[in-house]
Amino acid sequence: MKKRIPIMLIGSVLFLTFNASAKDRPGAAVVLGMKDGRILKGELYAVKADAVIIVDAQSESATVAVADIRRIELKKRMGRSVRTGAIIGFGAGAVTGITAMAADDHGTTGLLGYAAGGGLMGLLFAIPGGAAGWMLGEATRDRTYVIEGLSGESLQKVLHRLSKYARASALR
Repeated sequence: MKKRIPIMLIGSVLFLTFNASAKDRPGAAVVLGMKDGRILKGELYAVKADAVIIVDAQSESATVAVADIRRIELKKRMGRSVRTGAIIGFGAGAVTGITAMAADDHGTTGLLGYAAGGGLMGLLFAIPGGAAGWMLGEATRDRTYVIEGLSGESLQKVLHRLSKYARASALR
């Protein structure tokens, strides 16, 4: 009986993992600036060669011709800003450094020496942590794509880049 419990536990975890991965991932929030001055907001559902499909807050879908769009503002759901990413990375690096210093206590240096060493290790780990957080924050910023006036290959590159953030990225 005791041998069956871990097997059943592993089986149920695998089942739940497969079930969770079968759900659709949400598309990015977008703001479409139209050539006639209107603003459309919604979730980016799909990007086709000649149209963008968005779903608004009332679950109404709208297919908008690319020729009618002036700009597409992509509001990525991840991250808040570069500064927030850098602060989180700096803090995580500092905690990691201080923890590493505390784990490497081979002798007694007194509280002041221990705190100074931990602070130095925290600073050494915090700098790369802050840099990594800054890069992550930069990568997750909102982007605005001006597509008015684009045609041919340059337009298709922008649409292909946007399709990576759509819920149904395989539609063409």
